[in-house]
Amino acid sequence: MNIKIDMSLQKGLCLCPYCLGTGKLKAMQNAMTYDAGTIRYKDTLVKCNHCNGTGLLK
Repeated sequence: MNIKIDMSLQKGLCLCPYCLGTGKLKAMQNAMTYDAGTIRYKDTLVKCNHCNGTGLLK
């Protein structure tokens, strides 16, 4: 049994090494508290600036 997966992209395009093709990056958020200063809060997803959210680089 042979399984073939075609992962070829258009000529000249490759996956973005920063977001790994998703187009989004995790960004850490800080939250203020009354006694401890700042703590780490939930991560949020932001558009990748390197590939403009497409997941592909030229």
